[in-house]
Amino acid sequence: MGLAIATLLTSCSEGKLTQCNRLSQEVNSTVADVQSIVRANSQPNDKAFLAVAERFEQGKTAVTAVNLSDPQLNAYKDRLLTMYDQIATTARQVSVELQQENFEAARAAHQDFLAAANQESPLVDEVNTYCQAQASP
Repeated sequence: MGLAIATLLTSCSEGKLTQCNRLSQEVNSTVADVQSIVRANSQPNDKAFLAVAERFEQGKTAVTAVNLSDPQLNAYKDRLLTMYDQIATTARQVSVELQQENFEAARAAHQDFLAAANQESPLVDEVNTYCQAQASP
C-alpha cells in the first residue's frame, strides 16, 4: 500500500499544518504497520488478511480520535474512515473465506478488497494537495 500523506507542509497556515500533520501521523502509522504485515506474509493467507483487517480497525479508531476544526480536513477524515471500514470488512471476509477453503468466494472478496484499497491513492493525493495549498486569507 502506498498511502503516505506528506508531512512537509511548509506552505500551510499553522492551524492547518498542525491538523494535517496530526491526521497524517495516524494514517502513516496504520500504513506502515500494514506494510509490515504484507512483507511478513509473502503468500497471502487467512491470518495475514485478518491481521490487516484488525490493523485497519485500530487505524479507524486512531483516526476517529484526531480532532480537526478544518471542515475540508474533516471531510477527508470521513472519507478515510469509510475507506478504512471497507478495507477492514473486505479483508476480514477474505480471511473467513480462505479459512473455510471457499476459494471462489475468497477471490470475489479479494476483488472487493482491492476495490476498497484502490481508493487510497486518489484520496491521499487529494489530501496532500489540500494540505500543501496556500491557506486562504
